[in-house]
Amino acid sequence: VSAKNVTLGVPRLREIINMAKTVKTPGLTIYLQKEFNGVQENAKKVLAMLGYTTLGDIVKSTEIYYDPEIRETVVAKDVKFVKKYYKLSDET
Repeated sequence: VSAKNVTLGVPRLREIINMAKTVKTPGLTIYLQKEFNGVQENAKKVLAMLGYTTLGDIVKSTEIYYDPEIRETVVAKDVKFVKKYYKLSDET
């Protein structure tokens, strides 16, 4: 198992939004839906479309929450995820 140095969270979002000229993590994995998966021509079409995609094209809405406690969240939908994440993190 190898570890990657990746830019995450706010720094990564800042790179994307500001269209940074020097991207620290110049990669992105996109999974195609089953009907488009496995055909190289489909992947090329998606790649061409993404070259001209802005964040506003793909985001319906956004909300920012402040969670003062790193191991807890005020977002009800995220409570289970955060608990599982830190449980797994503590085990490894």
